[in-house]
Amino acid sequence: MPLDEFDYANYKLPEAVQQYVDAWKSALGNGSIVTTLLVATEAQLLSLLPIRDEEHPDTPAISAFRFFSYAGVFVNLLVTLISLFLLDALVNVPLSARSLCLEDETCLPRRLHTNEFKAREEFITLLKNEKGGELLRKFGMSLPWGLTGLWAIFLYIGCGCIFIQLSLYLWLNETHVVSGPLMILVAAALVVTLVPMFFYRRKSPRLTANSISVESFPMVP
Repeated sequence: MPLDEFDYANYKLPEAVQQYVDAWKSALGNGSIVTTLLVATEAQLLSLLPIRDEEHPDTPAISAFRFFSYAGVFVNLLVTLISLFLLDALVNVPLSARSLCLEDETCLPRRLHTNEFKAREEFITLLKNEKGGELLRKFGMSLPWGLTGLWAIFLYIGCGCIFIQLSLYLWLNETHVVSGPLMILVAAALVVTLVPMFFYRRKSPRLTANSISVESFPMVP
């Protein structure tokens, strides 16, 4: 397809790429909402602490509470900023892919749009190997996809900080008869919430040579 015949106005991302972009946009948007709420909660709890002075120095528990409060606020703010940067990059993927098609006839989006056999084979290989970041880079993703891993790690750390902060708040403001059992519940909630995030892997049918092939891949309109 000559460059002057390329239908720039009606170009669309392949469905698999569009689904991947939409899924991450949803995850990042929801994550930014959660971290914003966590920041508000942590800041509210932090404001309840007594003012530190020479006559009333901080106990170790209060010092730990201050540390995890500030750490939680900064970490969750960082997660929110990373979410916004990634969302901005994902929103621009369709436009970037169009620009690549116009500027470089050898790029994957252009070759895939013209139904080149090798391009379809390369595209399916990326899908089979679950190379989402590399696939998005081929379509013009501007930010390094490794930021998603950083986003996930800081999201877990931020959640952990709020659990620890709540535990310390209970310990400082309630009797041990009340705070003891409640802290056990908080610890159980922390384990139940965070451990599956690290170790659970959603079981889904993986693409294999028998389930998808170049010949069975639908032609790109």
